Amino acid sequence: MMILIKNEMIKLFRRKKTYIVLIAFILLTAAICYGSFKMDENRKKYNNPEFKIKNLQESLNYMKRDKENVPQSIKDDANALEQYNKNIDANIERTENEINALKDAIASGSKEIDWRTQLKNEISAGEEQLKNSNIPDRYKAQQKLELSKKNYLLNNDIKPADEEFNGFNFVITLIRQLGSIFLAVGVIVFSTDIVSGECTPPTLKFLLIQPVSRTKVLLSKFISVVISAIVLIISVELLFMVIVGLWKGFGNANYPMFVDTLYQFDLSKVEGSGVHPLIQVAGSTHIITISQYLIRMFLLQILYIIACTSFAFLISSLFKSSMVSMGLSIVAVIALTVLVQGIPGLLKVAPFMFTSYGEITPLIDGTAAGAFQNPSITYTFGITVLIIWSVACYLISHFVFNKKDILI
Repeated sequence: MMILIKNEMIKLFRRKKTYIVLIAFILLTAAICYGSFKMDENRKKYNNPEFKIKNLQESLNYMKRDKENVPQSIKDDANALEQYNKNIDANIERTENEINALKDAIASGSKEIDWRTQLKNEISAGEEQLKNSNIPDRYKAQQKLELSKKNYLLNNDIKPADEEFNGFNFVITLIRQLGSIFLAVGVIVFSTDIVSGECTPPTLKFLLIQPVSRTKVLLSKFISVVISAIVLIISVELLFMVIVGLWKGFGNANYPMFVDTLYQFDLSKVEGSGVHPLIQVAGSTHIITISQYLIRMFLLQILYIIACTSFAFLISSLFKSSMVSMGLSIVAVIALTVLVQGIPGLLKVAPFMFTSYGEITPLIDGTAAGAFQNPSITYTFGITVLIIWSVACYLISHFVFNKKDILI
């Protein structure tokens, strides 16, 4: 078996297509790295006190105009008018305090506002937003989670670093962006002709007279392409993480990450669409370090790569033409990703599609439940779906491959 796997690996790395896909993946990763760097530069620009004062002053002017131009719908409602003015006054006061704090920072020679003060302002703004009755409860659930994160950082005197451009944060961004569609397409292009490329009558007839079973031949192909895909993808990601880490720093390996948040339907409320909103299950969120978070991400990404490979393997077994199997696989993945999640009527089916778990992070932190409006979507559920898809696709391809042998 090991000899078969070795031979398949040699064949894979003798193909020009392997290196074309690898180079394309490296270039895509480099583009994402450059984009993340530019976003970090813009973030620093926007966090500059002078720039923030300008934006806050504009917001303050808008708020004052809103206070003067009361909506017609609440002019005759004393309670609504009082609440309207109260909310605007609170926002004006908070904005003025932020402006004063920024001016103090400039006077002290600081290039940015104290992160503790900024965090307090963000918490205050978030709490005010939660009081807004116009915001649907399903969005408030996410806001409450963000508030709990910020309160934890403030109470433990930990500087927020979620948006900083460093090694750990970059690889999280990279895995999330690759998982949207690029990773699945790349794996398909890499592996889709592994069977169809050899499903010619001479090859299959040759296999029939060999002492090695077709089961072992097919399994060796599957194992070799899975190992190759995982090693190439993870190696490039780790390489860029090290490059960014040496360039900008890796970040704090013990930085807290919030995961496994559970949700449930609030049966006491019904939204305009006729569904019950999701609310957090109190005390369900766990805190792990960013290094543990990365381990989870890589393990889940490996499962996703295996699922993509199994799917491509299945399509490759169904068609003799490599071009047909590749084209059909890419179209199928795009359709599963875009149509199932984009059409409201198919949203209930989306959690059972392996393509729904490419971005990974929503599954780890628990927000996938909100995206699918289904509290059953958890980290364990996603792993189960990926495993079932991997096993099912391989078993079907095994049956098809053996049947082709028999029909010769």
